[in-house]
Amino acid sequence: MIRAIPLLLACGFAPILAAEEERPFVDEPTPMSQLSPDEITVEEWKEQQVGLPTFPEDANLLEFSVDRPGDPFRYFIDGSTLARGEDGVIRYVLVVESRRGARNIFFEGMHCGTRDYKTYAYGMRDGRFSLIENPPWREVRNTDATKFRDDLMDFYLCEAGLANTPEDAIAAIEAGGLKETHRADVFSLH
Repeated sequence: MIRAIPLLLACGFAPILAAEEERPFVDEPTPMSQLSPDEITVEEWKEQQVGLPTFPEDANLLEFSVDRPGDPFRYFIDGSTLARGEDGVIRYVLVVESRRGARNIFFEGMHCGTRDYKTYAYGMRDGRFSLIENPPWREVRNTDATKFRDDLMDFYLCEAGLANTPEDAIAAIEAGGLKETHRADVFSLH
């Protein structure tokens, strides 16, 4: 390499060699184990405070489908309550309606990155929400009784571990689900 340097200089590569020595870039990151505690900054996730939304009105309800054959319920999101917080949680009012018209109403949030949900309040018959004191985060599971939350997360409210914007979530509900549109693109026969 020592004999090659005069040749490189003669060919006009001097600026490249100088630039190589002064590169501000690091080719390999320093392993975490070699950093001091002062050099490691990890922000701890903190849930933001939320207030109760307005009680759902039928005009704002968006029906979404659940992949559960013979399901005796219909599922709705109140589109006017969809909100993605600065904490990355998407919050909404969920309405679960039986075939006879009885309704269960929930004010919930989903943390897409951890696949958890929280029920903040239940809807009451008198048109008010009943706040739950210190509600826990629970894992979204794909069980028969909770399939609707799993589908809500996977097809409508979350994508790649991140909460959709309210506009994207509404568009996904109206289109029949995010993955439904992707499946059509992948599996269509031309």
